[in-house]
Amino acid sequence: MEINQLDNGLRWVYFPYSNLQVSYCSLIIDVGSSNESIEELGMAHFMEHMMFKGTQKRKGIQIISELDNVGGELNAFTTKEKTCIHASFGSNYIKNTIDLICDIAMFSQFPEKEIEKEKQIVHDEINMYLDNPEESIYDDFLEKIYPNHPLGRSILGTHNDVDKFSKERLLNFVKNHYSTDKMVFTIFTSLDFKLIEKLLVQATANYPILKNKSIDQIKPTKYKKFISQKESDFVQTHCVLGSNVCSVKDNEKFALAMLNNILGGPFMNSRLNLAIREKYGFCYNIYSDVQLFKNSGVFTVNFATEKKYINKCKELVNIELNKLCNKNITSTQFKTALKQVSGQLQLSWDNPSGMVTTLGNALLDNNKILTADEVFQKFNQLTPEYLNEIANKYLKSDRQSEYIYMPQKN
Repeated sequence: MEINQLDNGLRWVYFPYSNLQVSYCSLIIDVGSSNESIEELGMAHFMEHMMFKGTQKRKGIQIISELDNVGGELNAFTTKEKTCIHASFGSNYIKNTIDLICDIAMFSQFPEKEIEKEKQIVHDEINMYLDNPEESIYDDFLEKIYPNHPLGRSILGTHNDVDKFSKERLLNFVKNHYSTDKMVFTIFTSLDFKLIEKLLVQATANYPILKNKSIDQIKPTKYKKFISQKESDFVQTHCVLGSNVCSVKDNEKFALAMLNNILGGPFMNSRLNLAIREKYGFCYNIYSDVQLFKNSGVFTVNFATEKKYINKCKELVNIELNKLCNKNITSTQFKTALKQVSGQLQLSWDNPSGMVTTLGNALLDNNKILTADEVFQKFNQLTPEYLNEIANKYLKSDRQSEYIYMPQKN
């Protein structure tokens, strides 16, 4: 793996990949919804949509067809802090793909006719989101965790926000945020390093070198526990329990990740799944999660259940949280947790379509990329005692806030 930088400031990561036929790449821009002003809510996400609507040399239909027509894949997504364009493609289409991704990220034209059309599509996306309680309750929870802060705002914006977008405002957003020093291109390929560098230079040659005008994000205010409830038309009672934690830059994140695996991570033998789903059948799905940002982070437990079981479920979650805080995990449990982490790392590095974004994010967030071995060593250096210390710092049951969607009907 090599980390490089073009003369125009664009950083890029080259990862030699054994498959001679297929390559994977991404371009990540260090701009998301948390960079928006109060007048720009939803702009970063709308920008992601508009990238596919036409550039100086490609019409919208050419953009969406160029890789589709040869069996490749092109897509994009927006988060609180990033915008990402990513592609999977046959390696013989490398020139087209690099040029395409750089073209839509750097030279989009935002045709006014397409802006009006895309507004309706985003309106539909907002409605879909409102119909999904698992997503909407999480955003409501973040709004309470980060009051009057960009991290607490919806990535999509509101219907009213979207209606205000114009070509002039989109171009101004690009001018203020889309500079090469905030971009990272990552590629997994068997093709020659020099070829990739040459193609990147060609694809970005005419992009102006802009100085980053973005203001560093302000740190959220001190965390205050809350308990909130909202009536809903959903059938189940939906609940999020959680609190703020460390940032993506903090080494405590490794202990938190392991604790999250043990408590309610992706495995069926997580403590929450065994104690609540498997033992009592109170809910179909219960899990915990840790989402880290540049200046903060959030730990959550998410589940949905029948109204009559909500208090029992909360009680059982609190019991499991306090077990992590009051008693060190055993050496056997710690060894099992390390094996789980090792397996996750092996699987993730064998998934290049995901790793191209993971590595780009790491470089933007921490200005460096750890190898799989280096990451595992971070986990291997943990101890049961340190895990207990971090659990007591962040996971005590009396520290967790609560947000509930309560059905109006019994």
